[in-house]
Amino acid sequence: MLKVKFIGASEGVTGSCSWLWHTDSNTQLLVDCGMNQGTHEEEWKNYQPFEFNAKHIQYVLLTHAHIDHCGLLPKLIKSGFKGWVYCTQATKEVAELMLRDAAKINDLFYEADVNLIKWHVIDAGEFHWNKTLRLANGLSATFKRSSHVLGACGISLTWSKAEAPNDLKSIYFSGDIGCQMEDNAYLPLLKDDHCPYPKADYIVMESTYGAAERDSSFKSSDKRVNTLGAIISDTAYRKGGTVLIPAFSFHRTQEIIMDLLTWQWKNWGESEYANLMGNLIPKKDDTDRYENPLKVLCDSPLASRINKVYASQLSKRLSNGKYQYLNSNLADRLGCSDRECSQIFRDLTDNGCIYRHGHILRHLRPDDIKKKKSEDRYQYAINRYAAIIASSGMCDNGPVVAYINRMKRDPKNTIILTGYQSSNSQGRQLLEQAERTGNKSNLAQVINMSGYYSGHADQHKLLDYIFTLGAFAKDSKPASIFINHGEKDSKNALKDAILQRAGRRYDGDRAIASVEIAKNDWFDLDRATYIQAEDVPTNQLIDRLSAIEDKLTRLTEEISSLKMTSERY
Repeated sequence: MLKVKFIGASEGVTGSCSWLWHTDSNTQLLVDCGMNQGTHEEEWKNYQPFEFNAKHIQYVLLTHAHIDHCGLLPKLIKSGFKGWVYCTQATKEVAELMLRDAAKINDLFYEADVNLIKWHVIDAGEFHWNKTLRLANGLSATFKRSSHVLGACGISLTWSKAEAPNDLKSIYFSGDIGCQMEDNAYLPLLKDDHCPYPKADYIVMESTYGAAERDSSFKSSDKRVNTLGAIISDTAYRKGGTVLIPAFSFHRTQEIIMDLLTWQWKNWGESEYANLMGNLIPKKDDTDRYENPLKVLCDSPLASRINKVYASQLSKRLSNGKYQYLNSNLADRLGCSDRECSQIFRDLTDNGCIYRHGHILRHLRPDDIKKKKSEDRYQYAINRYAAIIASSGMCDNGPVVAYINRMKRDPKNTIILTGYQSSNSQGRQLLEQAERTGNKSNLAQVINMSGYYSGHADQHKLLDYIFTLGAFAKDSKPASIFINHGEKDSKNALKDAILQRAGRRYDGDRAIASVEIAKNDWFDLDRATYIQAEDVPTNQLIDRLSAIEDKLTRLTEEISSLKMTSERY
């Protein structure tokens, strides 16, 4: 039997974690082990003991490197986990950087705990998507590409019962679903998502935007780049100010870098702002430069380190010779070759900047920042660069705080928000202030472009992700859907939308057996039913009691430690 229990994200959009138990081989594993983020109530959950005994977990299958999916891996290590974490090379490298960074600002774990994680990289050597990875007798996993962030995957688990080894069943975990589509991969970097297998018995779906339809203008690459470029050109060349772009270090910063290069290299010259560059001036080295080139600075220490991962992974090819991740439309948008496109982050990492026709995009590296350890470096950058990308995305930490303090009271400046702003963040305060004043105050203008950059699928894409099989529909199975990772309204809206589309019976659509909201109870995937307490075998009850005993032991140790600390003071 394979059974599943949804530990995290069953009541919101954070802390993703699903616990699976293959009883025939006595193999316990997790799909993701994420940190809860947001309100104090959410963050309080991170300090509670795990529902499972970490010592008995043999694998973690990781969908991607966002902290709400991988952030409790070090805590899992501290709790006794000795197993392996399966993921892509990109996810492994980014997750290590993200977790080391997180260790500096929380007291849940230390960098030493991050170093103890045992990684199993699934895409080493001659790799292709859908490659089968054996976990135990009668239990295997495959990974499929997602466009959410670099390295992201959906994960399928296939199992059989000992008494019927040829009767295979499977459950597919979507992870976070990206918004790229096969016919419109409009964000700059990644290919579209692979969809669940036609013969999947179960599909676990995220529902972050299960109630939302993205405006069609947000699904246009040219519209996004030209909107960004127009704001920068108006601010820098007509108002004489500077544009600040707060951005998350992982993936959002890299997307914005590509968009700004697209504006510098191609779109600007074809736009109404072309005359602002002045004339092309030939140089003695047979190159040329514009009189008024665009100068961009990226100030994000973590993003600088993550860029190295993009440098290696965007040029990575599968065993069939195709790029593993790189969006095939990007080279045309930049006006360069595929090879040059795949090398951009390598050039940026090696040289610290990218230069063409006088346009410059510079990324401060950690060594560069050490050389400029003075309060004036922020004002120097504001005076010198037309646009500055700075971490962090919600404006509460990192270099962006210093930039905002210097820029927000000058109406010549513009702040462009490119991602979700939580209710207690400085970014949300900036948005609300702009809504109250209508940007008619003596403060910097605030513009929200997050709709253009959201990495989550909207309801339309979520439905296509589940249903669209085309010619494969005739060989498919009816699937049971679990809706997870979303607020209550989003989950319910997606459930209703799935049932409505299932009732229309379009040609090429997957048939749906059932749809329900994921909950924190054991579900027997063999019999398609929830497990009652009296049905739990004695050995599993003993294991559960062992886990409770382990939790009590840890709590006792923590209380003892607190007493010793209080006595000391």
